Amino acid sequence: MNMNQMNISKTSQNSWISNLIKPTIYLVLLIPLSLFYSCSDDDGVPEPPPEPPYTSPASVRIGDDITNVPSAGVITAQYTDAPSGSDISKIVDGDINTKFVTSHNKFYILWEGDEEIAINYYTLTSANDAPEKDPQSWTLYGSIDGKAWTRIDQQRDQVFSKRQEEKKYQCENTTAYRHYKLEIQSNNGGSDTQIAELVLKKVAIAIKYWNINMPAAGVLTPEFADFPQGTELGYMIDNNADTKFIIPHSNFYIMWSGSEQAIANHYSLVSAADSPEKDPKSWTLYGSNDNEEWVAIDIQKNQVFSARKEKKEFLLNNKKEYLYYKLEVTENGGSNTTQIAEWNLHGYTDVSRILERSEGSTFSSITPMGKHFENRPETTDEVRTWLRTASNEPTITDGDGRFQWVEHPVTLYPFGRPLPADIHQRGIGDCCAVASFASMAFVHPDFIQSIIKDNGDKTYTISMYDPMGKPIEVSVTSKFLSNENGDHFTSCGKNVVLNWGTVLEKALMKYRHVYWKNYNLGGIPQQEVNPLFTGKGDLVYCWGPGKLTNEEMTKVVRTGLAQGYFVTGGFNKAQNIGNQGTVTGHCYSGMYPSDPYALFAMRNPWGGDGEKDGVLNIPNDNRIPPTIDIMLMHPGSASEKSNGVFEGYIPPRW
Repeated sequence: MNMNQMNISKTSQNSWISNLIKPTIYLVLLIPLSLFYSCSDDDGVPEPPPEPPYTSPASVRIGDDITNVPSAGVITAQYTDAPSGSDISKIVDGDINTKFVTSHNKFYILWEGDEEIAINYYTLTSANDAPEKDPQSWTLYGSIDGKAWTRIDQQRDQVFSKRQEEKKYQCENTTAYRHYKLEIQSNNGGSDTQIAELVLKKVAIAIKYWNINMPAAGVLTPEFADFPQGTELGYMIDNNADTKFIIPHSNFYIMWSGSEQAIANHYSLVSAADSPEKDPKSWTLYGSNDNEEWVAIDIQKNQVFSARKEKKEFLLNNKKEYLYYKLEVTENGGSNTTQIAEWNLHGYTDVSRILERSEGSTFSSITPMGKHFENRPETTDEVRTWLRTASNEPTITDGDGRFQWVEHPVTLYPFGRPLPADIHQRGIGDCCAVASFASMAFVHPDFIQSIIKDNGDKTYTISMYDPMGKPIEVSVTSKFLSNENGDHFTSCGKNVVLNWGTVLEKALMKYRHVYWKNYNLGGIPQQEVNPLFTGKGDLVYCWGPGKLTNEEMTKVVRTGLAQGYFVTGGFNKAQNIGNQGTVTGHCYSGMYPSDPYALFAMRNPWGGDGEKDGVLNIPNDNRIPPTIDIMLMHPGSASEKSNGVFEGYIPPRW
């Protein structure tokens, strides 16, 4: 060995000795420190050993076909130490013969749904063996963002009395969360923990603000959660009579908890498609503002549904706002099980703050007809006589003289009563007028029938109001504007059937002939249309495009229709909704939608073929609603004939 080799060897040896000595010294130094710090407030009980190093979560994507959870989503185990065949997916596979296993007695399980859901019922099922591995104490949490957690339920010292036993837990949660965490704090003494099944049930249904079955956003909760899979509470508010809610009880309640107070003035129940003995028979509707003291609003006894999918409607003499409404069924047709296809609780919420932001005003201190009617000619006896004489035809300049008065047959009500489908604008540019007629037919069809008198001689008399709000009568013949070939220039219904809308349009022509000296109906605003028939035009609310949020606009339309207001509007941008386009510079009628996922509906007075009839269901997006302007007009005397409308518009089949 040469000298250089020796030096290297010695250096390595010294380094080795040094490294050996250092930890030894540290160990010696640590001994008294550990002895000192082992004394604590735990009376000598040592700290629990640290948890094993955290590993990546075991997550499984859950599809809509998994019935243990209320929607598609992701379930995650805190640890990935599950033996083969016992991973986290086994806890929601619907099979009590499989199980999830982890080598921990403290851990959590996360579920993240694709939608926010109010869960207030869950179950745990013990596995097939080893009772010492059963969970014993746990807490269920909910979170909107996955960061801030709210305790929903807590259980301590639970004992599963047998293998594969399902224990059920119902909790008072009314908040819709996207994230849920089941945190196991202890098991029954085993080194491992095992669970056969976890079920999270969508017992409470989160109601979106556009759902037409309920007066506002909120949560719908049944008294019991033992309904069969596929017949959950949501089927009772899906606007589909072919689905149903089933509950194995004849005495139970369903409660709506609103996000805000609402005045309910109408409700309905729809029987299911089968088993009449399961129909509700006796019930009471209650209202409350604290969920403790309840006021009976309506009591029904011995009701009988004479047909399947029959709707029974009940008007309420209720003028008070409530935060909670409860439908308590006390008797059915004789079965141990009750089923309901649809429950509709209709009403409206306070929109006064939104109304305060209305743009412009039609108020007049001179006339209830509104400022547009100020300074109009006085209604003399001569004027009354001329208006009342049917043979006096109005002058019309629309069409540049190409049209003449031609007699045509009239069918006042082709569908038995006035419908928006009766309105199809043709040659006259009076979209505001005919859209107002369609709105009137949607909200107050009985009113239309009350103001039109068929004289039986091919003439019709319409009850109207003069510019000062005083009643007048306007009579018209069955002669309507047509070209030399007999083609209609005026409004008509489907298949060119002249009807009540045609008659009202001609009465409008005659009215403007006298009071406006205007013989062209093109461009007439809706503020000058409805007052002619209702006597009220000084209370109008309107908002331009983008002035209201989606929710505000929906609340305005819904509240307006519920209170009997006429609702119209338009679009400031041409866009497609489905396979239909929006038309700019054009007036539409606002309605309840038939689509439960739409905010509201708007009908083009041009109508259309097929079942759509010009109806656009407005989607809840940021593309279409910002292009819409909305107007509410007071119903005036029309309110005496109805309380408003709550149902979606379904065009009649031709």
